[in-house]
Amino acid sequence: MTERQVPLLFTLQALLRERSVREAAHVLGVSSSVVSRRLVELRAWSGDPLFVRVGHEMVPTPRAMAIGETLDERLEALSRLVAAPPFEAPVPPQRRYVVACADAFLTTLLPPVVERLAREAPRAVLEVVPVESATPSIVAALISGGVDFYLGPPLGRSEGLFRRRILDADFTCAIARTHPRVGDVLDLDTFCDLAHVLVAARFPARSLVDDALAELGRERRVVLTTPYFLGALSLVARTDLVVTLPRRAAAMLAPPLGLRLLAPPLPLPTVPIYVQWHERWNGDAGHAWLRDRFERLDAALPDEAASRADTGA
Repeated sequence: MTERQVPLLFTLQALLRERSVREAAHVLGVSSSVVSRRLVELRAWSGDPLFVRVGHEMVPTPRAMAIGETLDERLEALSRLVAAPPFEAPVPPQRRYVVACADAFLTTLLPPVVERLAREAPRAVLEVVPVESATPSIVAALISGGVDFYLGPPLGRSEGLFRRRILDADFTCAIARTHPRVGDVLDLDTFCDLAHVLVAARFPARSLVDDALAELGRERRVVLTTPYFLGALSLVARTDLVVTLPRRAAAMLAPPLGLRLLAPPLPLPTVPIYVQWHERWNGDAGHAWLRDRFERLDAALPDEAASRADTGA
């Protein structure tokens, strides 16, 4: 392996994780054109297209998947060989951490982190604040340390923000079990005619459901907007409303409320979920310690849900 081929392999690793030239470029700290040029070289080197575009996502070929099975391990070994001795962040005996996220993360993504805190740092405190309380200054809160981490969809291009992709969210629809207008399948006409609850942590609300409907020349009727998943589900359980929300959150929260979950009647994109922080905290030992627990979060989630997470729709 030549010196020139090393960055190609790191680029392939980023593409396998992010499934996007733009997102891989952000992770690598280079431009999208650099990643595109490296992908051309990778294809010539491997004799395989490595990725094909399906919709908005770059899907790896079997050859790319086979390479990826051992790539992480080999690149990690290479990094250890040439890098300084690894820094091991000490367990903080007592520290308060602030995490901004939607309420659904309390029951879906945070339990493994809480278990680790209880086991490894029982005197540490985790404080969860709602995303809307930090918006629109959540980036400023990350810079200042008022918020240590943000869990959710990407915050956009902001200098100094670091992020690690945890998993992807896909969606389902929740209705009352005794809903008078919906049977075993929710069709598009009924979906558009029903009254909807929109869960959105940021205002003005952005809705991937409305974007997908617009592509079909359709629209729905939103009668209530709220930043709270559990509140939306509780309301839907007592009315004839419908809510579209992440499948993982719905599967955990809906059954005790007597709700039914049905497939959306139109294709909806998945949404990447990240843990995000500001670079000024990279060298802080206590911050790095908890950051490492978040970065291992995907391994702690049940296999059934490892590709799902929570955001608004």
